[in-house]
Amino acid sequence: MAIKRAIITTNATTSVVPLQSSVTEDAWENSYGRHTSLHLCNADNVDVTVSVVYTGPTTDGVDHILVKTIIPPSVTLVLTDGLDFDNSVYALRIITAAASGTPILHYSLN
Repeated sequence: MAIKRAIITTNATTSVVPLQSSVTEDAWENSYGRHTSLHLCNADNVDVTVSVVYTGPTTDGVDHILVKTIIPPSVTLVLTDGLDFDNSVYALRIITAAASGTPILHYSLN
């Protein structure tokens, strides 16, 4: 599986792996993706509150919270367990809120 990397610079919800309701050529990966780790690095000089969640297909669907924590400046949080999921049912999202201003959060999904 390819590594997905990006930088989050807003207090918002970011889709890391969007819901794939249609069948694609990578359908086996959609349903049985083998994600081994998610790295979240706070590159800002303020604390960032981070929630990593699975969300369902409805806009008011229940979020399944994998982790909700505060990442101090210059610290990396590494998640290595419970990252495999059925991408035809759930999306993987990161919700960020900086203590002040906007966050600078680097992430990579392996």
